[in-house]
Amino acid sequence: MKFLFYQRLATLRKEAGLSIRQLGEKLQISPGTISAWEHNKTVPRFDKLLAVRNYFQVSIDYLLGRSDKR
Repeated sequence: MKFLFYQRLATLRKEAGLSIRQLGEKLQISPGTISAWEHNKTVPRFDKLLAVRNYFQVSIDYLLGRSDKR
């Protein structure tokens, strides 16, 4: 399985027209954490992964690169 979370998160954020800071405010996650995710330095805990999934209304399989279907 390819771990594409960092790429998919950046794409979703940019498509939504959000800065890292704005996304952090919406998800109540620090911008530094989101930046670390987008630069593939860390991975989110499951509860944060769910928050991203819920916000962008995509599947976890999509976020993790297991499916191309959002």
